[in-house]
Amino acid sequence: MITAIWETLCEPLWELRNNILARTDNPTVLREQKTLQERLHWFKRFAGQVLAQRHRKLTDFAREEVSSWNRKQCRKRLKTLEIAREIYEIECRQRVRGQRVMTEWLEARLIHDTAD
Repeated sequence: MITAIWETLCEPLWELRNNILARTDNPTVLREQKTLQERLHWFKRFAGQVLAQRHRKLTDFAREEVSSWNRKQCRKRLKTLEIAREIYEIECRQRVRGQRVMTEWLEARLIHDTAD
């Protein structure tokens, strides 16, 4: 009885789950990969508006290079870019309120130290 239940109910579901997770031609995986790549290209196109100058080097990648990245690599780079964008937004809000930001102090200190 247990074998019959496993073979008719559980095994097909288990196989379906494994195919969804492991197949490279899975439509969901392909759609996610395309979305990640489009988002990375968006960051590259709008880096001047959404990233601080010091973070724009994170978008130094070619379109062909992004196409060769797997989903894990795309997610990792995208997460880094999102964090950099959030940092830039915070700094912009601080400057609008007339506050100095930590990076100004660090940059001034770097210039001072290299001048010596």
